[in-house]
Amino acid sequence: MNNADIGLFRFDYDNTWMAFVMTHDRQMVTRYGGRDDRDPEGRVSLSGLTHTLELALKHLPEPRKGDFPSHKALRPKDLFATKGKGCMHCHHVWEGLRREAIKADRLTPALINPYPLPENIGLTLDVTRGEKVLKVKPGSAADRAGVKPDDRLLRAGDLAVYSQFDLRTALHDLPATARLPLVLDRAGREEKVELELAEGWRTWDQRWRVSRSREKRELDRQKKKK
Repeated sequence: MNNADIGLFRFDYDNTWMAFVMTHDRQMVTRYGGRDDRDPEGRVSLSGLTHTLELALKHLPEPRKGDFPSHKALRPKDLFATKGKGCMHCHHVWEGLRREAIKADRLTPALINPYPLPENIGLTLDVTRGEKVLKVKPGSAADRAGVKPDDRLLRAGDLAVYSQFDLRTALHDLPATARLPLVLDRAGREEKVELELAEGWRTWDQRWRVSRSREKRELDRQKKKK
């Protein structure tokens, strides 16, 4: 991660594995990866990656005309002090970002509970076909909005959904309370719904994160010094 452009390649830095599909003119098409507190590889599979790639290839955006828009790479070293000259692991990015946010008193919900699961809004999505709804939790935000099993997610906010992580990216960018418009394919017919997400919707078990375990050890060391 030493020279990774985290402004372009945005993902959960505690993930086991991550892939991106983008065009030659830097348009991000889809993201594939993800894990949870139960299984480091339970949300990824070779068949799931293949399905996501096939969807992305069917819906590639038109190339942008003229010069590519300028983009200044945003590297971890631009945002926080790094130690040593070795390889920076992905989870070090979360540690550095949260450390700087705490110093500046700017710790956001996205840093505390990054990349919420589909289950946080009441959806269980297929691992292989990541845009397909398998279950809707009764009484959840998705249930109240009218999402149904067998619906296919087409868009979440401004993002096209070809994988579970596309939805998680849309959720990651939302505030503590929010409304999220969804575009669904329901038996070949397009449906639009809006989810109302109340305070606490994005909270989920973070104890599995390597970045959090390192932070806990650092806090324990600081307490001992005092």
